[in-house]
Amino acid sequence: MAPPKAQSTSLRPYTPMPISNMAEMAELGKMIAASCMFGAKTAAEGVIIAGICHQANMSFLEFLETRHFYGGKVVMKADAMVARFNELGGTHKVMYRTADKAGIALTFNGVENAFTLTWDDVTKEPFIYRGGPEAQMLELAKPMEKRLIKDKYRTPVSRMQMMWARVVSDGVRTICPQACRGTYTPEEVSDFHEVEDSAAAPRVEKNVTPAAVKEKVAAAASAAAAPVKPAVTESAAPAVTVDPEAKPSAATPTSAAVDLNDVNVCPFGNDRTKGVRWDTMKSSWLEAALGSKSPLMTEGHRAVATALIPAAKAKEESAAKAKDAADAAAANPENAQ
Repeated sequence: MAPPKAQSTSLRPYTPMPISNMAEMAELGKMIAASCMFGAKTAAEGVIIAGICHQANMSFLEFLETRHFYGGKVVMKADAMVARFNELGGTHKVMYRTADKAGIALTFNGVENAFTLTWDDVTKEPFIYRGGPEAQMLELAKPMEKRLIKDKYRTPVSRMQMMWARVVSDGVRTICPQACRGTYTPEEVSDFHEVEDSAAAPRVEKNVTPAAVKEKVAAAASAAAAPVKPAVTESAAPAVTVDPEAKPSAATPTSAAVDLNDVNVCPFGNDRTKGVRWDTMKSSWLEAALGSKSPLMTEGHRAVATALIPAAKAKEESAAKAKDAADAAAANPENAQ
C-alpha cells in the first residue's frame, strides 16, 4: 500500500508510514486503540485514525497535537485551529477570555474581523441545556434560575473554555475555512449528542415539528409561572400500595385526570406511573424516579419523592413481617391456636 502522492497537511517534514496492505493497517489500528492515546476505543476506530494519517501524510505526533477522535468524529482542537490559521498567513489577537465573554480578532489577507460570544448570548441557545432537542427547547421556556444547565457550563473555568472553543471555531471557519476544513472542536461535538457524556452511543434524530415544539414550550412556560404546591409530609402518606402488574383503573389516577405539575404525583412514565401519586408507590419506584433524568421531574417532585421513601420502606417491611407471620400460622395451625 503505497503512500498517497498528495502533499502533507502539515508544514513539518514527514516520512510516510511503511504500510503495504490492509492487514498491516488493521494491525496498526489495534495498536492505536490499545494505546488509548488518540481517543479510539475500538480497533475499527484505530484503523480510521491510521488511515487518516496515512492518506494525509500526517504523523501520529501531529494527530495527537492537533486532532482527537471523539463521539465517532475526528475533531480539531481550538488551539490547533488558531495555529493552522497562523501557518496559512493569518494573525490572531485574544480580545476576551473570561467566564462571561470570549472574543478573538482574526486578520487574514490584510483584513481584521472580530468575533465575540457572551454568556448572555449562550443562554439564549439550546445547546447549553440538558436533554435532547425537545427538552432543551422546554428549558428555554423556563425562567433562567429554573433551567437545567449542563455541568460543563456551570463552573467559571469550564464555561470559559467552552465559550472560547466555540468563538475560535466560528471565527476560523468563517475567515479561513481551509484551516479547519469542516472539522469541529471537541467542545462543540460534545454538545451534538442528545445525552450528555454518552458520546459512544449512537445519536437518534427526531423529527420535531414547529407546532409541537410551540405547544410544549407554551405548556412549560405556563407550568413555570404556576405556584408550587406544598409537598406532603411522611405522616400524611396513606397506607396504600400499588401493584406493579396492575392495570390502570378508575381508582388509579392517570395523567389525563391529574395535573402533572402537581409535585405530589409522578410527571412521567407509562400509565402505571404517570400521574400516580408518590404516596401510593413502592420505595423501589420512588428511588427509580429520583434516578431519572426526565426534564419533567422538578425539584419539587424530587423533594416529595425523597421524603416519602422512608415511610414506603417502613410499610413494606411491616407488610413483609405480617405475611411471614401469616405463612407461619398457616404452616403450623396448632401453634397459631
